[in-house]
Amino acid sequence: MTEQHSAPVFLLLARGPASDPEIVRRRWDEWHEREASKNAGWLGSTGGVASGGEWLAAVRYASEDPARAAARAALDSDFFAAATTVEVTGDVHVLEGNGSPTGGRFVQFMRARVPDRHRLEAIEAAMGSQFAALRRDFLSGLRAWTGPDRLTVVDWFTSEADARAGEAIDIPADLGARFGEWMSLLHDVEWYDLNQPWQVAPAPEP
Repeated sequence: MTEQHSAPVFLLLARGPASDPEIVRRRWDEWHEREASKNAGWLGSTGGVASGGEWLAAVRYASEDPARAAARAALDSDFFAAATTVEVTGDVHVLEGNGSPTGGRFVQFMRARVPDRHRLEAIEAAMGSQFAALRRDFLSGLRAWTGPDRLTVVDWFTSEADARAGEAIDIPADLGARFGEWMSLLHDVEWYDLNQPWQVAPAPEP
């Protein structure tokens, strides 16, 4: 967890069953070809199929209108047809790390219920840049609230091997205590690891 910064990020979050990952991936690519270029506020997308057999997607926008428009269009798309949830939220915090989400080769999604949001955010703020300094594998993160106590976390890492090695390093006692309390505030936690994430980003401006 690094220092939080306010940023104009709106997220379209979705998930659904992936009985055939290849078909899901093809539909994901087709949806981006049709829709992403139409939205000037599109910042990039991350998706993939987790080991448990669900696909997840986080599509980032710079403003609310394009995000809402994409969500409406998603309801008619083949990719989102089997989605169990499609949500849009602008209640998003960006956690700066050591790089850009587009460089992530391993992505973790986490969904949880958080009865004490204020305390959770205070702990993350207290950790400041200490976490990023220790975890060079951590590139960037998002904290997206889709309800008063419903949190979705998206974290990007350089690779799964780097992330696992980072989890095993010794950390200072004060940071460990804060992280332990942070974990204790999460209820009904669901983790999703994407070890082959689908990353799509706008073409760089000439």
